[in-house]
Amino acid sequence: MNRLIPAVAAGVLLLGVLVGGVLLSENHPPAGGVVVQSPAPQPEAPSPVRLLAIPIPVPPVVTGTYPASCHAAGNLPDPTCTPGSVNPAVTPETLKQTICKVGWTATVRPPASDTGPVKKTAMRAYGETASSSGTTEFDHLVPLEAGGSDDVSNLWPEPSDLPGHGFNNSKDHLENLIKSAVCSGKVSLGAAQLAIATNWTTAQAKLGL
Repeated sequence: MNRLIPAVAAGVLLLGVLVGGVLLSENHPPAGGVVVQSPAPQPEAPSPVRLLAIPIPVPPVVTGTYPASCHAAGNLPDPTCTPGSVNPAVTPETLKQTICKVGWTATVRPPASDTGPVKKTAMRAYGETASSSGTTEFDHLVPLEAGGSDDVSNLWPEPSDLPGHGFNNSKDHLENLIKSAVCSGKVSLGAAQLAIATNWTTAQAKLGL
């Protein structure tokens, strides 16, 4: 009779796992009702929003083609036609050689002979009349000073919000603030680009400038 005890014990051990001296089994949890379970899988963190990266040709020219119809929302461009895009040559590692270098933006700005005709096309796409050309800036949504591209996805006909100032507008001042903040390390390049592309009218407050 005693010879049966080791055999029975061995059979029990085959049905469970001995952990810290306590036998755990699917059918027979340990005393106290505690069951050891694998941790539930955690959902993956959402990927950060990234703007499309479009290289600037050498020499610089406007790239891309406008859709047939675009619709501005007040002081904001059509997010489908002009979502904003960036120059992949501008990165946190290249700031000193690019946007923070005096005179660099002139090397990536297309000449007026190229932007002039494209501006007219953009104004037609946005339903603006030729008579408003003098008060409409062909604007880089993400400015060149913040690493914006020269693609049509980043260019739109921006009506001035400062009466009597021609095509100058309040966004111009914001662009200077953002460049200074990025070059001084107060704001990251990616955060600045995304904030101004998403809604330039709220970017200053969002970035704490």
